[in-house]
Amino acid sequence: MPVVTFRPWKRQTLLAWMLAVVLSPLPAVAQGLSDEIQVHGLVSQGYMRSTDNNYLANTADGTFEFNEAIVNFSTQVSENLRVGLQLLSRDLGKEGNNSVTLDWAYGDYRWRKNLGLRFGKLKFQMGFYNKGRDVDMLRTSILLPQAVYDETTREFLHSYNGFSLYGRPLVPKIGRLSYELYVGTLPVRDPNSNFWQNNLRIVINSLDLDILQTIGYGLDLESLMAESLTVEHIFGGMLMWNTPLPGLRVASNFFKGELEGIGRVELQPLDPNAAEGADLINALQLDLKIDRVLTLSAEYSRGDLLLAGELLSTRFDMAFDMTLGKTGITLSDIPTTMEWQGHYAMATYRLSDLLEVGSYYTKFYPNKNDKDGAKLASQGEQKFRAWKEDIALSTRFDMGENWLLKLEAHRMDGAAQLMVHENPDGLERNWHLFLAKISCHF
Repeated sequence: MPVVTFRPWKRQTLLAWMLAVVLSPLPAVAQGLSDEIQVHGLVSQGYMRSTDNNYLANTADGTFEFNEAIVNFSTQVSENLRVGLQLLSRDLGKEGNNSVTLDWAYGDYRWRKNLGLRFGKLKFQMGFYNKGRDVDMLRTSILLPQAVYDETTREFLHSYNGFSLYGRPLVPKIGRLSYELYVGTLPVRDPNSNFWQNNLRIVINSLDLDILQTIGYGLDLESLMAESLTVEHIFGGMLMWNTPLPGLRVASNFFKGELEGIGRVELQPLDPNAAEGADLINALQLDLKIDRVLTLSAEYSRGDLLLAGELLSTRFDMAFDMTLGKTGITLSDIPTTMEWQGHYAMATYRLSDLLEVGSYYTKFYPNKNDKDGAKLASQGEQKFRAWKEDIALSTRFDMGENWLLKLEAHRMDGAAQLMVHENPDGLERNWHLFLAKISCHF
């Protein structure tokens, strides 16, 4: 398949052309559109600093690689049809690097009050807050609770290409229900992003590869390179219940899917006097079944008080095929399973028009069957990589109608969601993270 590469000036030209089409006043384009094209956006800049460990970026030395710029456009094409798109530029350590991407683009046809169809590049309805995770004014905290809304999984759980059916029927004496059913595929922009790299390393490291030791080799995970990752399909749904008790809503989100990947990793000789392993390149093929990504959510709001809690449970079933280069050995259908579990409880309160405060407690396990780290320890790893506990305190200052300042502190126990290759000096169990962020929206 031919690959087209845009030089920077051509990419800008393409972007300008897209905006011109969206905003074009020409009758041929505007025919049938409403009188208004709504334009919204935000610009934010943050700072992060941590003690001991790097998290999300080079935070141990302090970093300003933490910003977003968003602009979106939408219009009512007809009484039942609405269209829109959003462009996003973000930077979070090695992720994003301020490249401009199409964040979402949709058509929304509302056939009747309780049934509509959305199509295009759509945001995941996962938990209460995934759809609005990039919009600072929608919440008190800078970081959403990472046990459920892990920033390193944003590319995986942010959006999909496909279709969804949705509605909000009112059920007498029960309250209003909201539902969404969807099907599509997940675009994988960068198979070597932090999320994919880190989780592939965790998975490969957990494989039973005793046969490698019998031929005198181990895997050099630092050389791991994903050549392609394809999510063939996903399907799932959401059900939300706005209960008769004012301010109380509960929800459940669920999806499944399948993924295929191809990559390479070098063999590393266990005996330093042996032949170099660079000649022995493994060809890896991964077949992954997303057996379950499930969230259970509850939220209660009354006046200036908001209480919320959510649970995330996942299960990935995988099979690897490995060809061991010059050895001529092929390993087929090596099975492994990865199960995450995370939960949080959160409270926020608005003290005045200027000030809002909040706090949350989260805990995350990358392997729910090894919560105490005993299995990791048996493999020579640090036990505290089996969990991450986070207590966060947040303050939000609404400085004006269109801009705000946030300050946040985290006390961490554990290193489950930290990247080992970003902490070459080793990981510490107990550490702190401090953040500040200014956002302007229009």
